[in-house]
Amino acid sequence: GRMDEYKDAYFHITQANNKADKPQIEWIEYAFSLAMKLNNLDDAENLSTRLLFLKPEKKKYWNQASALYFAKDFEIDSLSALELAYENNTLDKESDFLLLSKYYLYQKSPIKSIAVIEDGFNKGLIQDNEENFKLLSSSYFFSRDLKNGIKVLIKAEKISDDPDLSFRLGTYAFDSEDYKLAIRSFNTAKNKGWNDVPGRIELITGISYFELNDYARANENLMIAAKYSDTEDTANGWLSYIKQFNYKNL
Repeated sequence: GRMDEYKDAYFHITQANNKADKPQIEWIEYAFSLAMKLNNLDDAENLSTRLLFLKPEKKKYWNQASALYFAKDFEIDSLSALELAYENNTLDKESDFLLLSKYYLYQKSPIKSIAVIEDGFNKGLIQDNEENFKLLSSSYFFSRDLKNGIKVLIKAEKISDDPDLSFRLGTYAFDSEDYKLAIRSFNTAKNKGWNDVPGRIELITGISYFELNDYARANENLMIAAKYSDTEDTANGWLSYIKQFNYKNL
């Protein structure tokens, strides 16, 4: 990164984030900054959303998210007319509803963004597709409504073939300590072909089973994770901890 080799730096910090058994805020922040330098705005959006999910009270993340939506989708000059049109019930295009919802996110008004998207869905103007559900889930996350944000991501997963979306849902579920959903989502990601970091899914699935007090399945998954170089050390650490934990509780 200090050598300005941002593409290589981004590759390695992404691998580091994927291998971590718990979210590392500083690493995710660095990945976000590199994604912005590389103009990789889709990845930056996902990273920004996760930072807000993990630390919704941090003003810096709100500023990053609003700047990102401004950079991605619109210029502000024409949007006052769009807002007025919506208030007078004259909007009739999906693209206008989506643009306005992103404008509200730029204004740090996620509740208004949610209202516009939900209104578009109710009127049949916004399609039930993966991208629109992801936008709605982001709006819920920005409003600190983690429960509904995850619910919308579940809807997106049901109509998506993208293993990354299922993996992302599993990550959000794990971060919010919904371990049953995390296990289900990671298994779905695996069945869809996610294998960016071999052993990663088994590692987090094993930790999730441990948190659910299912030590047999925890061991089973962690032993698989221990077979891969990327997750070997962390998996062995957890296996050792579980062994000591069970011994203490005999």
